[in-house]
Amino acid sequence: MINLLMNIPLFIFGYKIMNKEFCFKTIISLIIQTVLLSILPAIKEPIVEDALLNVAFAAIICGIGVGLALRSSGCCGGIDIATVCLVKKNPDFKAGQLSIIFNVVLFGICLFIYDIKIIMYSIVFVAILYTTADKFHLQNINVAVLIFTKNKEIKEAIMKQMGRGVTYWMGKGAYTETDQEILYVAINKYEIQQLNKIVSSLDPKAFVTLAQGPMVHGGFEKRL
Repeated sequence: MINLLMNIPLFIFGYKIMNKEFCFKTIISLIIQTVLLSILPAIKEPIVEDALLNVAFAAIICGIGVGLALRSSGCCGGIDIATVCLVKKNPDFKAGQLSIIFNVVLFGICLFIYDIKIIMYSIVFVAILYTTADKFHLQNINVAVLIFTKNKEIKEAIMKQMGRGVTYWMGKGAYTETDQEILYVAINKYEIQQLNKIVSSLDPKAFVTLAQGPMVHGGFEKRL
């Protein structure tokens, strides 16, 4: 319950910036965490005697979970909510950086409260966790997307629902002589699915392409 209560103000902060899909998936994650933390018994004996091995493997498993949650356009709550919001505002910011900075400050304070050995293990845990999470998370590098459409509502929908700026110019088909808009928008890779839904809902016949290759309404090619 403490974990859930601590996440409420962070979730309110994230709700103002992120889309509904992110918020919904984050709520599911928080509910699952709350239930499992309440019913699962605490492990009384370590799985293996070596504490460092326990720390390393726990961090890897946890990092994979955090990374997959971010990859699925959600998160596990906590500082990750603030991290994802910062990533959306600043695409060059990696998902694990804020968490590492936050924990360094936290552990600095804890040095005056706990045994230094515990702090050192905790630092190793956090470093491995978020390094792993960054590897599994789709890195938020901006990609250029071109959208060829006759529907003039798409650019307004992108700006309203995604908060992304859109540049557009008018094009004309050489064969059909029909007018259409060519939209240019820079997004993060984890926003591709959301963009795809917006475009397909308003214009199923629209052609969407990335700078590195085509993106179709059913998803995007793995090589991207």
